Amino acid sequence: DSRTQELLQMIELEDYANSQVRHLSIGQQQRVALARVLAQKPQLLLLDEPFSHIDNFRKNSLRRNLFRYLETEGITCITATHDYHDVLPFAERAIVIRNSKILVDQPILELYKHPRNLYVASLFGEANLLPIEVIKSYANTKRRIIVYAHEFRVSFSSGLPVTVVRSYPMGSYFMVEGSLEEGHTVYFNSNESLKTGLNAFLNISLETINQRLSP
Repeated sequence: DSRTQELLQMIELEDYANSQVRHLSIGQQQRVALARVLAQKPQLLLLDEPFSHIDNFRKNSLRRNLFRYLETEGITCITATHDYHDVLPFAERAIVIRNSKILVDQPILELYKHPRNLYVASLFGEANLLPIEVIKSYANTKRRIIVYAHEFRVSFSSGLPVTVVRSYPMGSYFMVEGSLEEGHTVYFNSNESLKTGLNAFLNISLETINQRLSP
């Protein structure tokens, strides 16, 4: 009984302890299926899009509950997912697969900080691939670097000139599509909505540039 109560608490279904599974929603049934597997105390757990049918209200706390439980119990977990929120805060390593081929296999925070290409970076959010000389005109290299949208800082005094094409409300911020003088499209975050046609400037820290230029 204590084991059952522990797992019901972990999947946040204590109030449904006496309900038949067939009367539960798809998301709730998914959580029950997870608890059933954990009741067997596996050494290895394989999860395939484990939170796909669970609403956002429950998803965040369930992630924390589950991965905290797995860590406490010493259960190794392999998760297949398209949502970086499922793994970035919890996983030790990440394997990126595209077209049935492994692109990269490394610690997940290293993968986030040093994405190998734009595809890998895009798995963690909106990203841009820009020539370094566009960002820093004095650069003596022809390399291109990846810059996440949130790494840009908007200025109206100096920096990389950009013309606003469109702003997309994202709740606590705006995702802005802009056009650079060189014709490149760039996406960046802004604390406020920027009008179409507005001229502004973008800046990125030297630390971020050096980080992306490092091997």
